[in-house]
Amino acid sequence: MTWQSVSQPRKFYTIIALSMIAAGSALLIFSVADIVTPRATCHDNLDVGAGGLASRPAHYIAPFEMPQYDNFILIILAICLLAFGGAIVGMIMRLS
Repeated sequence: MTWQSVSQPRKFYTIIALSMIAAGSALLIFSVADIVTPRATCHDNLDVGAGGLASRPAHYIAPFEMPQYDNFILIILAICLLAFGGAIVGMIMRLS
Protein backbone atom coordinates (compact mmCIF):
# COMPACT_ATOMS: atom_id res chain seq x y z
CA MET A 1 0.00 0.00 0.00
CA THR A 2 1.42 3.35 -1.00
CA TRP A 3 0.49 6.55 0.78
CA GLN A 4 0.29 9.81 -1.07
CA SER A 5 1.03 13.13 0.46
CA VAL A 6 -2.00 15.20 1.45
CA SER A 7 -0.51 18.30 -0.18
CA GLN A 8 -0.16 16.62 -3.58
CA PRO A 9 -3.89 16.86 -4.50
CA ARG A 10 -3.99 20.39 -3.11
CA LYS A 11 -1.19 21.43 -5.46
CA PHE A 12 -3.03 19.87 -8.40
CA TYR A 13 -6.31 21.63 -7.60
CA THR A 14 -4.50 24.89 -6.91
CA ILE A 15 -2.85 24.73 -10.33
CA ILE A 16 -6.20 23.95 -11.97
CA ALA A 17 -7.92 26.82 -10.12
CA LEU A 18 -5.19 29.33 -10.95
CA SER A 19 -5.28 28.30 -14.61
CA MET A 20 -9.07 28.81 -14.60
CA ILE A 21 -8.57 32.28 -13.13
CA ALA A 22 -5.88 33.10 -15.72
CA ALA A 23 -8.02 31.85 -18.62
CA GLY A 24 -11.07 33.72 -17.34
CA SER A 25 -9.08 36.93 -16.93
CA ALA A 26 -7.62 36.71 -20.43
CA LEU A 27 -11.01 35.94 -21.95
CA LEU A 28 -12.60 38.83 -20.08
CA ILE A 29 -9.90 41.28 -21.17
CA PHE A 30 -10.14 40.27 -24.84
CA SER A 31 -13.95 40.34 -24.85
CA VAL A 32 -14.20 43.75 -23.22
CA ALA A 33 -11.48 45.12 -25.52
CA ASP A 34 -13.42 43.82 -28.53
CA ILE A 35 -16.58 45.58 -27.33
CA VAL A 36 -14.84 48.86 -26.50
CA THR A 37 -12.84 49.05 -29.74
CA PRO A 38 -15.22 50.06 -32.53
CA ARG A 39 -15.01 48.19 -35.79
CA ALA A 40 -16.25 49.67 -39.03
CA THR A 41 -17.49 47.29 -41.67
CA CYS A 42 -18.36 47.73 -45.30
CA HIS A 43 -20.73 45.52 -47.24
CA ASP A 44 -20.40 45.14 -50.98
CA ASN A 45 -23.70 45.06 -52.79
CA LEU A 46 -23.72 42.74 -55.79
CA ASP A 47 -26.57 42.99 -58.28
CA VAL A 48 -27.35 40.09 -60.52
CA GLY A 49 -28.90 41.46 -63.63
CA ALA A 50 -29.22 40.59 -67.29
CA GLY A 51 -25.65 41.69 -67.94
CA GLY A 52 -24.14 39.52 -65.20
CA LEU A 53 -22.78 40.67 -61.86
CA ALA A 54 -22.56 44.40 -61.25
CA SER A 55 -21.16 45.94 -58.12
CA ARG A 56 -22.81 48.95 -56.53
CA PRO A 57 -20.87 51.20 -54.18
CA ALA A 58 -20.17 49.68 -50.81
CA HIS A 59 -22.56 50.51 -48.01
CA TYR A 60 -20.73 51.75 -44.95
CA ILE A 61 -22.01 50.69 -41.54
CA ALA A 62 -21.02 52.82 -38.56
CA PRO A 63 -19.10 50.96 -35.85
CA PHE A 64 -21.86 51.12 -33.25
CA GLU A 65 -24.76 50.10 -35.49
CA MET A 66 -24.00 46.39 -35.23
CA PRO A 67 -24.69 44.80 -31.83
CA GLN A 68 -22.02 42.44 -30.59
CA TYR A 69 -24.03 39.94 -28.57
CA ASP A 70 -21.52 37.13 -29.02
CA ASN A 71 -19.06 38.96 -26.76
CA PHE A 72 -21.55 38.98 -23.90
CA ILE A 73 -21.64 35.19 -23.94
CA LEU A 74 -17.85 35.12 -23.65
CA ILE A 75 -18.00 37.64 -20.81
CA ILE A 76 -20.45 35.42 -18.90
CA LEU A 77 -18.14 32.44 -19.49
CA ALA A 78 -15.15 34.45 -18.25
CA ILE A 79 -17.01 35.51 -15.11
CA CYS A 80 -17.95 31.88 -14.42
CA LEU A 81 -14.34 30.77 -14.85
CA LEU A 82 -13.16 33.49 -12.47
CA ALA A 83 -15.84 32.63 -9.90
CA PHE A 84 -15.26 28.87 -9.96
CA GLY A 85 -11.48 29.29 -9.87
CA GLY A 86 -11.77 31.69 -6.96
CA ALA A 87 -14.12 29.33 -5.14
CA ILE A 88 -11.69 26.44 -5.52
CA VAL A 89 -8.77 28.53 -4.28
CA GLY A 90 -10.89 29.74 -1.37
CA MET A 91 -11.85 26.20 -0.38
CA ILE A 92 -8.25 25.03 -0.56
CA MET A 93 -7.10 27.94 1.59
CA ARG A 94 -9.94 27.33 4.06
CA LEU A 95 -9.13 23.61 4.36
CA SER A 96 -5.40 24.19 4.77
